Amino acid sequence: VQWPATERAATLATALAATLAPALPAAPPSPTSPPVAMPVSLGASFGCFAAALGFFHASELALVAWHNGDNLSLDSALLQRPYLLAMAGGAAEFVLGAALFPDAKRSIVSHAFTAGATLVVFGEAVRKGAMAWAGRAFTHDIKTHRRDGHALVTSGPYAVCRHPGYGGWSLWAVGTQLMLGA
Repeated sequence: VQWPATERAATLATALAATLAPALPAAPPSPTSPPVAMPVSLGASFGCFAAALGFFHASELALVAWHNGDNLSLDSALLQRPYLLAMAGGAAEFVLGAALFPDAKRSIVSHAFTAGATLVVFGEAVRKGAMAWAGRAFTHDIKTHRRDGHALVTSGPYAVCRHPGYGGWSLWAVGTQLMLGA
């Protein structure tokens, strides 16, 4: 029995939203006059950042295992040194900013968090949807030659964007940094 790609993508997006939901603050009390900024604690912001990282890498592994099990390796988690350094730099900036300028960091986070969380969820959904749509055609390995049996995917999200996986990841990456108020 095949599980349609759109259902897999929707399930992954729902799981990400459920992962982030406990750390998000409640809705403002008065819907007639919403606040300019979302009051979110620095701890909740960092927790959501960590949850987004964890979900991203676990779901990358899961989708590779699902569609390309023969290509599954530790590299499928996408934890290369330049990426780890960039995320560690964002986290270090957050910790230093919170320690040295807590009021300013709280203000920045409260203004940027909602946009960041939205980009994280949307980017994750775009990337995982693209991976699910492409199925075996999506790999983390950059190919310089066409492999036997490979067909270029030009339908679904690939009809709109040449590589929606990269587009989704770019939105997700920017969103993680906005969640930290960077």
